[in-house]
Amino acid sequence: MEFSVFNIKRYYLYIFILNIVMISFSVYWIFFSKYYWDGPDEKKFTVEKGSGLNVIIDNLEKNDIIADRSLFKIAAVLTFKDDNIISNSYLLKNGMSNYDLLKILTDNTVSLVKIIIPEGFTLKKLHLLLPRN
Repeated sequence: MEFSVFNIKRYYLYIFILNIVMISFSVYWIFFSKYYWDGPDEKKFTVEKGSGLNVIIDNLEKNDIIADRSLFKIAAVLTFKDDNIISNSYLLKNGMSNYDLLKILTDNTVSLVKIIIPEGFTLKKLHLLLPRN
């Protein structure tokens, strides 16, 4: 079998296209594939102050919020969000991707909660209206 320059270029082009397809599939799989858990559509998740990435990933896995701990860690490291996770309580929705979850866990905007205080409530009764976290 005789190899020509044209055949070699075509071979490298096929290899290049195959690599692009594999990289695209991997990026989609790591960042954008959605995970659906059994049970309620929303789960409350709390990141404790001082928790490292591995502890957070353990808790996410125990609460059945992520599908694969390794993929979530890769996504966190590749997006440089592994050190930017904010300690807070979150209400997470079913069917989130790793990218969506990282975006929520690193978002530092404050959410406001509207509370209506009935007339005549005392300070002693007011704590019953306020959320614990």
